[in-house]
Amino acid sequence: SFFLAQNTRDYFNEVTRLRAVRTNSADLLLRVQAAETAQRGYLITREPAFLASFNEARDAIPEQLARLERSGSAQSYVPVPMDELRQLIGDKIREMESTFDRMNNNDLRGAVAIVRNDSGRQIMDRLSNILNGIIGVMDTRLTQGISELRQSSASLQWVSVGGGFVILLVVGGAIAIVGQHVGELNRARQQVETLNAGLEERVNERTEDLMRANSEIQRYAYIVSHDLRAPLVNIMG
Repeated sequence: SFFLAQNTRDYFNEVTRLRAVRTNSADLLLRVQAAETAQRGYLITREPAFLASFNEARDAIPEQLARLERSGSAQSYVPVPMDELRQLIGDKIREMESTFDRMNNNDLRGAVAIVRNDSGRQIMDRLSNILNGIIGVMDTRLTQGISELRQSSASLQWVSVGGGFVILLVVGGAIAIVGQHVGELNRARQQVETLNAGLEERVNERTEDLMRANSEIQRYAYIVSHDLRAPLVNIMG
């Protein structure tokens, strides 16, 4: 039970660590995609709300990167290329910010040209491939980990049931053995009591026999002394 409980705890901790990597990878990808979506919306509509959404997503990316790095370093199942991710995200953010600079300078054509450039798409494709690859590997491992966790939990359940059954057998056997010994002790005590009672009767019988023998000896001594008295008196006379 201890061994299976340890395995269950290890499986659970591993699933938790892998789940954190998977979640942080997905959140990071969503942040970058949200920033890109806000950039495209601002270029099309020039609504300040899109710019605010971009700033919010951009400002949240460093913290999300730090979370991914912490969760990635806490496990060894899949390597997380943090340096490459930082480089790609930095290039993408600079590319998006450059479009805002051109928009602020009333250079819409230049901003659109940056968007249409294939470099931004390549960066996003590479970033998506890395993060989606991590997510895919984590999903596969999480599925296996959950299966192992269920198997370990089921084994622990059956071992606990079996252990309880064995404990009941041991306790029942111990009770039976103790009951047997108690019965034997009771029988032995009864035999001792019976022997004691017979011994007392025999002692009484022997005492009566001794008393009768003593009486006979005294009577014999009296007879002997009486029979010897007359000759002794004659001899003395």
